[in-house]
Amino acid sequence: MNKFNSLLKEAKNIRLSGSEKKEIREHLLALMSREPATEHVRGVTLGDHVRHWSKQAISQTLMFIKHHGMPVVVVLLIALIAGGGVSYAAESALPGTMLYPVKVHVNEEIYSAFSVTAERRGIWEAERLSRRLQEAEILAYRSEFAGDARTEVESLIHLQSKKVRALASALLDRGEVSSASTVNTHLEVPLRVHEAVLNRLAVSASEQQDEDIQSLALSLAAEKRQVEKVRVDLESQEHMLLGSNKTAAIQGRLVSSANTLAVAQKAFSRADENFDDEMIADIKVKLALIDKLRAEGAKALEENELERAFASFQEAIRLGKETKLLIESEKKIRAYAGVALFTNEESDSESSQSSSTQ
Repeated sequence: MNKFNSLLKEAKNIRLSGSEKKEIREHLLALMSREPATEHVRGVTLGDHVRHWSKQAISQTLMFIKHHGMPVVVVLLIALIAGGGVSYAAESALPGTMLYPVKVHVNEEIYSAFSVTAERRGIWEAERLSRRLQEAEILAYRSEFAGDARTEVESLIHLQSKKVRALASALLDRGEVSSASTVNTHLEVPLRVHEAVLNRLAVSASEQQDEDIQSLALSLAAEKRQVEKVRVDLESQEHMLLGSNKTAAIQGRLVSSANTLAVAQKAFSRADENFDDEMIADIKVKLALIDKLRAEGAKALEENELERAFASFQEAIRLGKETKLLIESEKKIRAYAGVALFTNEESDSESSQSSSTQ
């Protein structure tokens, strides 16, 4: 999302001429006249209207900009003109709320327009999956993972997973093994992390919530197993295709694993004082394992055992991404809920309060 924020800043600095503003306004008015807002129809939700109009608007506006040779970043300027604060506020919306369709079908679709390659699109769609799973966790923590909100977020989770798998498969069909592997990793990481978070949330949930959360976690586990199988095959192919520069390529993985570890350590250093002892211990174990994998990979590289070195570095990179996402997920849930996620004292307090009211 850092790229998205930088683009927003860039968009704010763009100034259109009077004639350009007039032409864009006329273009959007023409679209609105062709796609007018309809009166409420049974079975047609606000989300349906937002989804339909936003897709039309984005598609038509992109065609307009391409035809006139204008900078693509003007799309964001148009979005700011049209939505502004609404679009910004929608970023914190949860399933079942009024602004949620704007977040999913406007904001995220605008960002999708900037994913110009299949690999970048796959990475972004995997990020959208992680966002949906994060929303499910927040709802679960707040005991709101039920009804229409649960149905909506589960539907979007399955849709996103299907999209990412299709993009990875398309890349593989085109012979872009490395890109397919990258997209597959970005799918596996959130599945692994959010499955673990949901399972921990289920422990302190009510009986009905526990069943609902466990159902989603089991679904993620099944999906994760399929993705893991694909990953093993892709990494095997990727290693075979490294060619004559195999040693240099694996040395690059060594550097990447170091960078990934540094990022995870930095994220931990900013948040560890707000975590309970169990979470701190868990993350420290993960960071130590990443360091161990890197050392094993470096030793294998020195001994010219390139396949073993490649596997160690790949696992270190993947675990580093998982650790960073786990830390970010806890921070986001705490930001919504106002308290830490995994706090034994809090669970004891809630149990005590529950007992006293029964």
